[in-house]
Amino acid sequence: KKKISQSEVSRLLKKARDDKMINISISPIYENDLGKKLKQKFNFLNDVVIVCLPHDINEKAIAKILGYKGAEFLNKNVEYASSIGFSCGKTLNSLVENIDTASKDLSGHLLGKCKIYALVHPCIKEIVDPTPASIVSMAVRQLPGSFGYAYQFPPLAPKRKYSSIEMFRNHPDIDEIIED
Repeated sequence: KKKISQSEVSRLLKKARDDKMINISISPIYENDLGKKLKQKFNFLNDVVIVCLPHDINEKAIAKILGYKGAEFLNKNVEYASSIGFSCGKTLNSLVENIDTASKDLSGHLLGKCKIYALVHPCIKEIVDPTPASIVSMAVRQLPGSFGYAYQFPPLAPKRKYSSIEMFRNHPDIDEIIED
C-alpha cells in the first residue's frame, strides 16, 4: 500500500484529463431537488438560486455569471420601493452592475424607489474594493428614484466589547437604518 497525497492525486488527474486519457463529469442534479435539500439543511434560507457552471471557467467569468443571475433574482423577487442591503465583494459588485441588464432581459420589469443600505461590519479596518459605499452608489444609479445610505463608523477601540455603532445609537438616521 503506497500512500499518495491529495495534491499528487489532483496533479495526476489533471494530467490524465489534459492528455485526454480520462473525462471527468459530474452527474447533473436537478435544481429543484438541490434547492429543496439546501433549504432543509439550512432552514434559515428563504430562497436558493442554483447556477450550473462549466468546470473550466475562470474566477472573473464566475463572478460575472453569478452577478447576472443574482441581478435577475433581485429583479424578479424584490418589490418596488423595498429596502435592500448590500455587502461588499466582487460578486455583489457584479450583481449591482447587472441590475439594469437583467431588468431589460425580463421584459422591462423595473425595480426602483428603493432604500439601499451597506450591510457590513461598521468598523472594518481593512480597505476593501469595491467599497460598500461604491456598491450602494452604483445600485442607486441603476434603480430609478432610489436613494442610499453608507455610513463609515470609526474603528472599534482596542479592548472594547461592543461595536462603535453603539456610540451612534439614538441618532434618528442610524436607528432607522438599523431597524430597516
